Amino acid sequence: SVSYYTHRHGNPEEEEWLTAERMAEWIQQNNILSIVLRDSLHQPQYVEKLEKILRFVIKEKALTLQDLDNIWAAQAGKHEAIVKNVHDLLAKLAWDFSPEQLDHLFDCFKASWTNASKKQREKLLELIRRLAEDDKDGVMAHKVLNLLWNLAHSDDVPVDIMDLALSAHIKILDYSCSQDRDTQKIQWIDRFIEELRTNDKWVIPALKQIREICSLFGEAPQNLSQTQRSPHVFYRHDLINQLQHNHALVTLVAENLATYMESMRLYARDHEDYDPQTVRLGSRYSHVQEVQERLNFLRFLLKDGQLWLCAPQAKQIWKCLAENAVYLCDREACFKWYSKLMG
Repeated sequence: SVSYYTHRHGNPEEEEWLTAERMAEWIQQNNILSIVLRDSLHQPQYVEKLEKILRFVIKEKALTLQDLDNIWAAQAGKHEAIVKNVHDLLAKLAWDFSPEQLDHLFDCFKASWTNASKKQREKLLELIRRLAEDDKDGVMAHKVLNLLWNLAHSDDVPVDIMDLALSAHIKILDYSCSQDRDTQKIQWIDRFIEELRTNDKWVIPALKQIREICSLFGEAPQNLSQTQRSPHVFYRHDLINQLQHNHALVTLVAENLATYMESMRLYARDHEDYDPQTVRLGSRYSHVQEVQERLNFLRFLLKDGQLWLCAPQAKQIWKCLAENAVYLCDREACFKWYSKLMG
């Protein structure tokens, strides 16, 4: 508690009262936040008191970007209890940040991500996901979705951490309280399709994300007739049909498979000892995974979208995997895929 005494002498009008504004100014001038961030952050009771000070400073619009840097630095590389307490604190306070402060906090996340260990990245992803959990108007969720996507895109991210980031991405889309949840999901699918067209390294994650988002839409009941349909319900096969209509997705993935197989044919010439079960240099996936994920996705589209496989694509897939197989496993994967489709 703060004690304050007025001057006994002089004009009463000149007497100084302790206003919230003056208190915030005093905290700023005396670097109080830097002092209170130095120790005891492992104690939850201490952090609760710190939260009250910070809420006061935020309310008075006196929290600077340097203060934010100091809060974030207070947990960097520290003991797990401190990391947890500071992350909890930020998860609570972030809702009261100005847009500029929020952007700055996200910049802190990005900067930490670059040199973070696997465990630190896991903790960071957990904090980022929590920020979007209670979002009612979708603004925070929108920012978090973009951040997760950018972090997952880092070249140095191992597959398991990338999968964690993309899994958090799906959870946020699933729990979103946004008014136009379905539109938000479809916009993200469109982004992944663009990735599929333009970025060789991102084909497999993009296919997985499209499939995961489609799976957030329910399947239509078995005996659904047109008269029973609610105009507000969008079923999974409706979505896949819409994607097929807008992007010719089956053709796109079949062509992508054929292009990939052509590139592998050239690769195999120069690397005769390459084992298709292993991850090749500069890639995140083995050859077997590259082929299988594309085939799995095509089967998902055909089955869940209730689509037909047209002759040109059927021939294209057969030709690149069965007739012109690079490895024996290509032919086997092709036979299995066709037998499942016909079964």
